[in-house]
Amino acid sequence: MFTASSHQKLEKSIVRLIRLLETKQDYIHLLGLFYSYFGGVECLVESQDLNINLPDFMERRKASYISEDILALQGQVPELVHGNQLPKVEDAFQALGALYVMEGSTLGGVHIGKMIQKKLPDCENAFRFFSGYGEQNMNMWEKFKEVLNGITGSENNVNSVLSGAEDTFQKFGEWINFNEHVVYRPE
Repeated sequence: MFTASSHQKLEKSIVRLIRLLETKQDYIHLLGLFYSYFGGVECLVESQDLNINLPDFMERRKASYISEDILALQGQVPELVHGNQLPKVEDAFQALGALYVMEGSTLGGVHIGKMIQKKLPDCENAFRFFSGYGEQNMNMWEKFKEVLNGITGSENNVNSVLSGAEDTFQKFGEWINFNEHVVYRPE
């Protein structure tokens, strides 16, 4: 797959941060990294008209779930990322590519949530984000894949989806790696 390498790099960065979690405050910081990036990407995606391609976009927003978790832990919700730290989303196809990354996070999020719950059982009331759509995770993923598989038109449309996904993976990895030193203690 076109995005596999960037996806794997990002996954390694996130797993590394999860292994460093020791306190509720560490978890708040991890959620903050997700919130600031996902919230920024959602703003970019929202600026594109996805009603035709993805009529349930508003149900798929993730930043509100993350802010709920941060607030449940009595943390402070950070500002959103903007500018060059975000992927390029200039059309609905790049927006769908960015959403591919965020929708995929609902599948991996369940496993991440379990890893974190084992480490921090006192944070049990703050896993809305990592629970995704709950029992509807696979159903929502299948619906999203149908939208992606239904993309018609020129090869440029498909390439825009792929570049949107690739850029989103890369920029999120850069965001995580750039900010991990601020959040976590050195090993």
